[in-house]
Amino acid sequence: MTQFEFGFIGLGDMGSGMAAVLAQAGMRVCGVDPAQEMRDRAAQNGVTAYTDLAFLLANSDTIVISLASMSALANTYDLIAATSAQFPQMIIETSTVAPRKAKELAAISHGSGRLHLEAGMIGLPEDARAARLFYLVGGTAKEVAKAQPFLTVTGRAFAHLGPIGSAATVKTLNNAIGVATMFAFTEAIVAAEALGVDPAAFVSAVIQAGGAGMSVVFERHAARALTTSVPQPPTPINFKDMAELRAMLASCGDGFNLFDTAISIAANLPEHPGIVRAHADMLRAKISPESNPWN
Repeated sequence: MTQFEFGFIGLGDMGSGMAAVLAQAGMRVCGVDPAQEMRDRAAQNGVTAYTDLAFLLANSDTIVISLASMSALANTYDLIAATSAQFPQMIIETSTVAPRKAKELAAISHGSGRLHLEAGMIGLPEDARAARLFYLVGGTAKEVAKAQPFLTVTGRAFAHLGPIGSAATVKTLNNAIGVATMFAFTEAIVAAEALGVDPAAFVSAVIQAGGAGMSVVFERHAARALTTSVPQPPTPINFKDMAELRAMLASCGDGFNLFDTAISIAANLPEHPGIVRAHADMLRAKISPESNPWN
């Protein structure tokens, strides 16, 4: 028997939340992260924290990877490729990667003698801490069955979408719907403002009505488009998703007019701010101040 049932590579907001849930369920869990703060937080939640990635790879049945940095991901898979599995072992990849990258990572895991599952997460850090994540899963039926303890303990449900790469495709398209929705409601808010309606009242009315304009995305992000709102934190994942969507659709031919427009809008916005506030600021810059009664 190995020392740990689960080993986490990356103890950020999502990784630490999933690791804590497994530890609280009585599993033997370890994790690695270069940040002392992250390791301390994990230790407080019953996770044995290390800095030694090689030790984790040698002593964990199931290895869950949750990394935001592509360089950290590359370094991790370099070590996976260099260390063949000495016992039945599985990699569960939860990092957000492109479909083509998901296939490359799976090939490395399989080449090292390990099973591999892509498990794209739908949810926020608080969902990870409360075992409310939804997983988009790609891999074989054998790999899904092997990952059942992880999927069922840390999440509310999952969808097996097909082979490796299918989950990343679905996650990118899902996120693209969210970005297109953000652009649509941002334009509606700025239009309401330009037409003499209090934009805050507009947002409140849409939420209260719960009609066609209402969505989870609207409820979470619409206030970022208001003139009185604080700047939106950076949303690099939105820009990354739209760049990946462009690459995915390149082989599908013409006709994706709405997505093409959303891709173009994202490409012309500055990447450092949040995507909703950046689009709102761009729109307002084109409106005459004299025509806006709320300025």
